[in-house]
Amino acid sequence: MALHYILDGYNIIHQLAPLADLRVEDSRRALIRMLQTQQPQGSARNEVTVVFDGHFDTGGISASSGIRVMCSFDDSADDVIKRMIDEAGNARALVVVTDDKEIRFYARGAGAGFKSVKDFCGPSASKKSAGSGNPGKPLSHTEQYGITREMTDLWLRKRNKDSDGKE
Repeated sequence: MALHYILDGYNIIHQLAPLADLRVEDSRRALIRMLQTQQPQGSARNEVTVVFDGHFDTGGISASSGIRVMCSFDDSADDVIKRMIDEAGNARALVVVTDDKEIRFYARGAGAGFKSVKDFCGPSASKKSAGSGNPGKPLSHTEQYGITREMTDLWLRKRNKDSDGKE
């Protein structure tokens, strides 16, 4: 059975470290490109609809590879996603991808599946799993000093504790 993935576009973009810092137009294009190249939706038979808040020209990012891009216009993307769930002939064939708890509960209540952004895109794509810094970017002198000072304090506390015979 082919599945229909409904993606909460901006919710996903804000969760993915490589996309979150891009300009809005570039982040939308990058998300579609990721869907085309990495195919986290699995089989090419699976349908993908990405829903974004607002209104913009989707002509430049609508893909011919089975990925449909929708704007919510005057509604919210959440409302559009809920409406798509309600109008689906078989909600069990839907998988909603979002970290928005309200939408996840709505999907579950209607019998649709859901995935977190991390589960859909993979753990390495999540901002939360990327740590607090920018990997590949060297630490500033202030950051280096702070880490060195913290480690020195920890080491001194441990050394003092060991020398006092306390554990």
